[in-house]
Amino acid sequence: MMKARVLLVTSALVLTALIVAGVLFLRSSYLREKIRLVLEQQLQQQLDHPVQIGQVEGNVLKNLSVRDIVIKAKAGTASSTSSPILAREANLLETKEIRFKYQLWGLLFGRFLVTELKVTDPQINLTIAADGRLILPQLRITGTSTEEADAKSENQKNHGPSFAASTFAFRSNVSNVKIEDGTIKIIDPYRNLQFGVTGVQMSVQGPLDRWDHHGNLAVED
Repeated sequence: MMKARVLLVTSALVLTALIVAGVLFLRSSYLREKIRLVLEQQLQQQLDHPVQIGQVEGNVLKNLSVRDIVIKAKAGTASSTSSPILAREANLLETKEIRFKYQLWGLLFGRFLVTELKVTDPQINLTIAADGRLILPQLRITGTSTEEADAKSENQKNHGPSFAASTFAFRSNVSNVKIEDGTIKIIDPYRNLQFGVTGVQMSVQGPLDRWDHHGNLAVED
């Protein structure tokens, strides 16, 4: 009888210790740093541009804040070397913070259900070519061909899924999207001009289970 009680108490203590350790790990700076590195790596591979992320904050159990995101022009391109002005504005896109809230239970079923996505103070830098054309950022999603997908699948079969692959192997759904205090900067290096639009606000709402969203776009002083 005494042995049974000791075993029961020991089991309860071990279970409690594991739960506490798990909660502490989910709240740890180590895990947030790991998420930052994975995000940075995956975005660079997908966008085929250098990406820099300052830090990841928040509670992994329900919401995260990704701060100081910068997507840079590729070295050697016209947008990064053609003029001193562009050398100072070599970032294609940057934003102060992206904060998202999500439903934890969705991750258990392989779905990343974002109930709120808020982008604060984003800035897009556009350039004007010598002939007056507006040059848009050449961002493209890579790694989507059938051959590349088959190669990745075969590699995971042989070596097992990587941390990055298993982390991002989710179908994403977003309900509410907000963009606050956005800026579109237009740079004309050939005429030494810079101008732009500030105060861009956007709000989009819709259900999580399908894309049936609506919203509005405004520019405020």
